Amino acid sequence: NHYGVTPSRNNPGESQENGSVEKSNDLFKITVDQLLMLRGSRNFKNLAEYEEFLQQVQSSRNSSRKEELALEMPKLKELPNDKWSTPKIFPVRVSPSSTIQIDSIPYSVPSRLISFALMAHVFYNKIKIYYGQKCLQEMPKSQGAEGINYRHIIDSLIRKPGAFANYQYKEALFPRLCFRQAYDDLISNSKSRGVKQYLEILQLAKMHGEQQVAAGLELLFEQKITPIPEKIKLLLDLPVPVPYIKIDQPQLAAYDQLLCKEFAA
Repeated sequence: NHYGVTPSRNNPGESQENGSVEKSNDLFKITVDQLLMLRGSRNFKNLAEYEEFLQQVQSSRNSSRKEELALEMPKLKELPNDKWSTPKIFPVRVSPSSTIQIDSIPYSVPSRLISFALMAHVFYNKIKIYYGQKCLQEMPKSQGAEGINYRHIIDSLIRKPGAFANYQYKEALFPRLCFRQAYDDLISNSKSRGVKQYLEILQLAKMHGEQQVAAGLELLFEQKITPIPEKIKLLLDLPVPVPYIKIDQPQLAAYDQLLCKEFAA
């Protein structure tokens, strides 16, 4: 509507009619894959570094189209005033399972917000949860998978460990492969006790850092030791509790006896 053009549509089931767009997208992905192989590593320090890499690929591919683009630029109108990054705002209510639904995808929030009516500001890459004017939580936008964070639900789940077996988003409670291995190892000895022990491990990850707990699990696996919570606590370098020391009131008569003996000598 902004440019005054009439869009066309391809016929149902005739995906090749979109070939001019899809092929360019396919070639871009092939180019990225080839350059990553030449680079020797697919790891990047952060998202910004990866985006810069993609921008360089895009600029290189578009360099041959500069003359054609220069012919079209004078014909283009100004962009609409609406910002493409303006968030969509949805009212959401926190369910008894401490989750909200955004675009048919569940996201977890702290259990203290159960039954609260909130507002979700959905950006292209993140979601902000507001209660009134206060932002309570910011989280990345999920790309098709559940946005469940075990830190939000572990405290309530550990009080009812029996609910873990039938928990709808159970797979989200294995943040790393070593956590899944720990769960399988624990329940192989005792299912009911193993579930409770695993939930205690998750709670340790929330309280003392997932990286620390994961490192402790890997060390126990190397030594072929069952990863029970007590063993992990010893590896977390937690502060040692100060022992309670009781000192009785001294009897002064004992000192009098010592003085008498000293004078006698």
